[in-house]
Amino acid sequence: MLEELLVITLLATAGPVTIDGVYPNPTTDGDRGEFVILSVPENTSPQGLELTDGEDTIDLSGIEASGRVVVTADPGPASNLTDLPIHETKSFLSLSNGGEWVALRDGTSASNLSYPRAPEGELYRNGRFEPIARSNFRPMTTRNVSIKTTVLPDDPTPLTRAIESADDRILLAGYTFTDPSVTDALINAHQRNVTVRVLIEGGPVGGIPRPQVTQLDRLRAAGVPIAVMGTDRARYRFHHAKYAVVDDRAVVTSENWKPGGTGGNGSRGWAAVMHDPKVAADLARIFRADTDFIDTRSWTASRPSEPVEGGMDTTRYPTRFPAQSSQAEQVTVLTAPDNAAGAVRGMLANATESIRIQQVSIDPSTPLLNESVAAARRGVTVHILLSGAWYAESENRALARSLRDRAEREDLPLTVRLAEPRSRYEHVHAKSVIVDGESVLLGSLNWNPNALRENREVAVRIDDSKAGTYFERVFRADWRGAAWRLPWGVLLGASVILLLGVAAARSFADFEN
Repeated sequence: MLEELLVITLLATAGPVTIDGVYPNPTTDGDRGEFVILSVPENTSPQGLELTDGEDTIDLSGIEASGRVVVTADPGPASNLTDLPIHETKSFLSLSNGGEWVALRDGTSASNLSYPRAPEGELYRNGRFEPIARSNFRPMTTRNVSIKTTVLPDDPTPLTRAIESADDRILLAGYTFTDPSVTDALINAHQRNVTVRVLIEGGPVGGIPRPQVTQLDRLRAAGVPIAVMGTDRARYRFHHAKYAVVDDRAVVTSENWKPGGTGGNGSRGWAAVMHDPKVAADLARIFRADTDFIDTRSWTASRPSEPVEGGMDTTRYPTRFPAQSSQAEQVTVLTAPDNAAGAVRGMLANATESIRIQQVSIDPSTPLLNESVAAARRGVTVHILLSGAWYAESENRALARSLRDRAEREDLPLTVRLAEPRSRYEHVHAKSVIVDGESVLLGSLNWNPNALRENREVAVRIDDSKAGTYFERVFRADWRGAAWRLPWGVLLGASVILLLGVAAARSFADFEN
């Protein structure tokens, strides 16, 4: 049975043209709009080329476009799903939803693609099915970028000031949104004729909280467009990215747009504001790709009738690490599921001295953890700091024990701790890495399979020794806080008792003499 077979893709030569993907099970009635995607190199003539499934055969001689080209007999559905050029044929193959093979042939050679049982509305490409029209961005690198780095809750001002000072546009993307001060800034900008658009996740874990309904209702009433991702045609499991494009500036953070996140009233997070039109353009491109598609809808259509209850964080924390400005050698914008997994693995694989990882939690199966252990085996010093919050403590302690046992068995320079906030922040929410003190990764990317393969995530790699030094100071402070130590009051009391004891002993010695 095909559905029980392993997925096998055989790309032999059919000239230079190959099969790039297949869409066998559309969401339309009668599977109307099935198509195959071909990869056609420039200056290639597909004369004499045929597409077949062993039962029907289609002549492809009339293809004029190059690159990735959609071949279908019904271009209507495909035109709503992709912006690739479409080659219309008079008839088409009857692609089986249960799985089969399709082939290109030119009389002497063939390019075959086999696929298993097809889920509805998904494209088979690169050996697996995925929701149609997921983006395929490559890492986008810009050199010589002016940046301002900051950590939360210590100093949220670079984020708020960026939004409050907008002159032309604000494109704000997030997972959750509950911060009244950000709402005020967006409404004020909209009233100044700044173009304001918001993109948010429509089905966060636990449901949409009432404070978010309040803030999004305020934005809607003011006329700010709100796109909500998460319909039945969603390309991603969650829209988990947290970033903003403000004029020619780009804001990327690990924190949600809420008082306890970007507001500075709670979690330990990392953020960067990049003053560069190219980086801003890269993020704006991602925003448009995620907003202007059929898997988003308006807030009016998405508003829950019964939101979950939720509170607002108001605790203030000390500013031990104020924001810092620098000129980065380069900044690379990464996205998941497109390219982040491979880019971060490469970052870890190239480490020569040190790797410092701060995460809420780490799935033991993630290849990023395997790459970190491999680095330790090369002699790279690896420190991993995980959240000690109640909701992650049990699994994090289990992972820490496992990694400590491995490090002891193999004599690896790998150490794991659970964070202890000690009144400097509420809990760890950063998703960050520092490699060799010079390369920093920050953003929304958790270390688990969903984040790497299914969610929309955005992160930036910052290559800058000054930023590396700044975040290493933060990491070392959080790392030291996780070490076991007596409370200051106990230490002070013990010191007083010790001093009194010494004084008494001396007095007694003097009396005896």
